[in-house]
Amino acid sequence: VLVPQGSLLRTTAAVGGLVALTMMQAYSGGVGSPYAVLLMMPAIWFDLQATQRELKLGLGALVICCYAPMLIFGAPAYPVDWIQATLVAVIVISVAGSLATVSRETWRLTEKLQREATIDDLTGLLNRRGWRYVADRELARARRHESPVALVIIDLDGLKEVNDSLGHDVGDELLRD
Repeated sequence: VLVPQGSLLRTTAAVGGLVALTMMQAYSGGVGSPYAVLLMMPAIWFDLQATQRELKLGLGALVICCYAPMLIFGAPAYPVDWIQATLVAVIVISVAGSLATVSRETWRLTEKLQREATIDDLTGLLNRRGWRYVADRELARARRHESPVALVIIDLDGLKEVNDSLGHDVGDELLRD
């Protein structure tokens, strides 16, 4: 089942995973247990899948999960190790922050490359590749909605002469206009 990004159910499930992993540690050494590394799994999920708000909420919940059991239950019910809890929180937040930054930058660059590959930078219009990507989809949409379709092709005769006599800047302005 796909749960929409930013939904309360999705966020609750992810934060619930953090709480479950935290409680699993209770009988195996708390944040000093080998299971503490499993806190990295939901942190990685938050980094790659979550909105910025969900990421902040998830990392906040993670920090709470590192310290809250020690404060609420304390020894001997829950092992107390403040240094280990701080270390786990710092490592997970560092990895999460780095991965989130890299992930978002990758998406930003991908979108930029997609735009540059499909849109003419001079006119802001779709280029041939962009037209190929959207033509079928737009024509199908027009058929579904029974909307008329118009295609305009403009052939600018003499553009070479404009460029040669008045310069490429004037030719570029002519194309933009």
